[in-house]
Amino acid sequence: MNNITNNHLMEKLPLETFTSILLLLNPESRVTCALVCKSWYNLACRSLVLYETISCHDVNTCKRRYRFFSSNKHCSKSVKTLEYKLTSPVTVKDLKELPTIYPDIRHFRLSFCEDDEQTNPPYRARRELRDVQGRTFSGRPACYQGVPGEVFNGWHRLTSVEETSTQMYTLFMLNCSTTPFNHLNSLWLNFSHIKAYVHSASAVDYFFNGLKNSPQLKELALLHCSVSFDKLDVLHNYCPMLQTITLTNVTLSRYPPTKLATANVATHMKAFKLCNCFTGSAVAIIEYAGKKYPNLEDFLLEASGNLIVEPLVKSAARTFIAEATKLKSFGTNLFLLHPRFIKFMEDNGITELDKLYIGNHSDPDLPPRAEKDPYNNIIAVCNNQKFKSTLKTLTIHACKLPNGFLDCYLQLKNLTTLEVDFQANQGCEEDYMYGGCFDQEHIPEPVLSLTDLFRTLVHLKRLDLRSIVTTMDEELENLHCIEEIYIHGSHRLYTDEFGVAYSLFDFISNNCLQIQLISLYGFTTMSNAPSDYQPILDLSVHKHIARVNSSFEFYMHINEDGWPTCYSNKGTYYKKVQPADITSKHLIIKSKDRKMFWTPRTPRRIRSYYLEWDGLF
Repeated sequence: MNNITNNHLMEKLPLETFTSILLLLNPESRVTCALVCKSWYNLACRSLVLYETISCHDVNTCKRRYRFFSSNKHCSKSVKTLEYKLTSPVTVKDLKELPTIYPDIRHFRLSFCEDDEQTNPPYRARRELRDVQGRTFSGRPACYQGVPGEVFNGWHRLTSVEETSTQMYTLFMLNCSTTPFNHLNSLWLNFSHIKAYVHSASAVDYFFNGLKNSPQLKELALLHCSVSFDKLDVLHNYCPMLQTITLTNVTLSRYPPTKLATANVATHMKAFKLCNCFTGSAVAIIEYAGKKYPNLEDFLLEASGNLIVEPLVKSAARTFIAEATKLKSFGTNLFLLHPRFIKFMEDNGITELDKLYIGNHSDPDLPPRAEKDPYNNIIAVCNNQKFKSTLKTLTIHACKLPNGFLDCYLQLKNLTTLEVDFQANQGCEEDYMYGGCFDQEHIPEPVLSLTDLFRTLVHLKRLDLRSIVTTMDEELENLHCIEEIYIHGSHRLYTDEFGVAYSLFDFISNNCLQIQLISLYGFTTMSNAPSDYQPILDLSVHKHIARVNSSFEFYMHINEDGWPTCYSNKGTYYKKVQPADITSKHLIIKSKDRKMFWTPRTPRRIRSYYLEWDGLF
């Protein structure tokens, strides 16, 4: 009765109010809301709010969108967000026609990666077949840079662009636009599909040259490319209003010490983040940020690869923190944030700690007593209310867990990423060099309760546990927002008084509707499991699932009609088998389709290899 009353109340609302309410919802919820009843559908069609975001995931859908909006110009003006996510290429001709079809676009997202190994598994298999046949694989093409006299006209009110592609058309749009993008304030560019260094370097040069047409840019994120400090100076000259720079998996090189003293400072910069970057000199980066960005509030420096920690890096960090009077957040993985350094950060006005790394690195600045137990930093964070409430990522790579870890980490209730790698029994030369446990006897793997974890860390998005025994202590009822689960280690399930077993598979099936990636290794032989226990992963209502990896040798897929299909896991692909061929414990996956399973085959009349989609990975 309440629903009927609410429906009548919604019907009496003015069209403008109804439109404002729908705009508060995401695109999928808007469609669901419009289908509640006929009157709501009519109001939604009149408001044109359903056309505010257009997504195209295949070529046929793109063609249908072209035809509809070409003949309905009054509807095309309502489209503000255009999203392309394709596995086939978009031509430059199609790109230049888009402004005529969708003239008032504000947000443009483009992703077409026909040679991507992650989003297009057939490409991965074709490459592997070429390798088997001894053929060489040519590099990816360079980005599209246009021809002399070619222009891009339209979308002058564009405010944000996100692109991951082999052609990187955003660079062409910036360089060849007839009018500057004076409203463009956000750019997110992923160069991961331009593999050849010469092509990537050319694309980056072309991109920085085109920034002169985006003078109001405020946020810039670059992924998988190479950037030098002189390019950053060019960036700030073209985009004086820039506030945030995020570099992920980027090589930062060619530090020019002669230009540092005369370079103009960027007074509007608020955040400078380097995530998993390859850096030549961490001290140089810290000094550059300290002198170039006097009003910086957020600084993150995470290096990747073989870390060569300079002796002066901690001293440079101390100087930077002391001089940056407006700094609120500081993070790095180049040295451990021990209690004394955490206290120093707090004394200098830092109120936010976004990431915390705990590892086996030795620290010559610490007294011998602290060196024996270098894990008190998590306790220091838990004792600081500001740091405890702002910590989002906790990473532990150590041969023993910190004292009281199982009690401390549950206090970090705003964690979104938790990574724990227990390395006590993975002795290697690096662990020995960095104070590891190379020469120690076998240490029992710690036991971590997933029940307490998921009940307490309600904001967790990514969980990565390695060499840890996980257990489910009881059945959970509340939904969880977890998106990625990576667990490599044995698992103990929960059995109630009636003998009904409950494991992580059941929790994912019933409570993790936002899950995207699942990787479970070591779950083939679960301790204390009944002899007749059959692991089942029900993904029938999981709309975002993209990949499932496990140590099971065989899988049985059951579609929505209850029809089973059996597969053998070959590592890089799946092979169809008969139910009688299953010789060991297998995993049952229930889902509507079989897009995660693909199998290569050789046609009878065609010698060349190709892939056929058998429908989940």
